[in-house]
Amino acid sequence: MAKKRKAIDMSTSKGIASEEIIPEGVISRISKKSHPELLKYWNQRYRLFLQFDDGIWLDKVWKTLSKVGLSIKESWYSVTPELISEQIAKHIYDTVKPNTIIDPFCGSGGNAIQLARFFDKVLAIDIDPLKLDCAKHNAEIYGVADKISFLNADFFAVRSKLKADAIFLSPPWGGPGYIDQQVFDLEQMSPYKGSYLYDEASKITSNIALYIPRSCSPEQVVPEEYLS
Repeated sequence: MAKKRKAIDMSTSKGIASEEIIPEGVISRISKKSHPELLKYWNQRYRLFLQFDDGIWLDKVWKTLSKVGLSIKESWYSVTPELISEQIAKHIYDTVKPNTIIDPFCGSGGNAIQLARFFDKVLAIDIDPLKLDCAKHNAEIYGVADKISFLNADFFAVRSKLKADAIFLSPPWGGPGYIDQQVFDLEQMSPYKGSYLYDEASKITSNIALYIPRSCSPEQVVPEEYLS
């Protein structure tokens, strides 16, 4: 069980300890100076979560997982900005009108929170228990935790037991270095290739939304007959 520590509200000049108890390895209520290595992401905090100042949790710890390479900043650079995740959730709902949806790589919960605003039931899965703790807490801040079931598991290990009307895939892209690639190759995604992700998800439902970099090659995501 993760150690607990009293959170220090770094958003105030006095730094007075609050009553909130958060897991060791989680960052909450940080200031501009408390974590200079995260300055780039701190400057975008309201873009990531509009309610950031309400005590959003994001993890900071390197996790040693054999199949998934994680870095100290992963929860920060992998969060879908709130307005974008809201637009995605609404588009999926308006397109297929499903009742249940799975977010297999929920991370700190940015997408699952917005999905829960539209869907009756959301299953949020993550292999990292600390990220799942963050997702649960953040969902409570947004008032949608009652619509989300959280599962600490490897999606591929439990896939055969899952049922849903739709799946939203926001997989690891291999780190922030993807932005330097002129054309992003879905088959070079790490640690899971795009085709493998799609094939596994399609065993559950044909309603699949895949969140990928805008620099992806159209030939990899759109059938050839639609490109002529």
